[in-house]
Amino acid sequence: MSIQEKKDVAGIKYPRVALGAWHGMPIGTSLEMWARNRGSFSWQRTDRLITILLGGLLNSGLNSIDRLLYGRRVCKSELRHPPVFIVGHWRTGTTLLHELLVRDPQFTYPSTYQCFVPSHFLISGTILPRMLNWFCLLYTSDAADEGLGVDLGGRRII
Repeated sequence: MSIQEKKDVAGIKYPRVALGAWHGMPIGTSLEMWARNRGSFSWQRTDRLITILLGGLLNSGLNSIDRLLYGRRVCKSELRHPPVFIVGHWRTGTTLLHELLVRDPQFTYPSTYQCFVPSHFLISGTILPRMLNWFCLLYTSDAADEGLGVDLGGRRII
């Protein structure tokens, strides 16, 4: 097992620095969560804390730029039809229903990337995935061989 990986309680390997939902939060939300936890964290996960806080700064900055460039147009946009939400338990056909609705041109849906960073995907949709690719390749030279990386909107980063 390399330094880039660690085993969880069940013995399953996962990347040491893996992006998660926390990396999509603005810095204020990250700091609020950390404050609710009374500033404590596991010293073994310092790398994750640093990447979450740096990601929060990046998200907050990009959100400001996104609002400046697209804020008025987004506020003026109208929904012509009420949205459709697919909600259900695991293994009940929600993914199948989603895939069927996606094939109908009257419906649209967000990509994984848009769900991951809803505050700035309009400006970062082409740049940030490339930066993540560079980061993953920089972090581990054999990342592609080990299957490390990020899947953002149907594109595997790495």
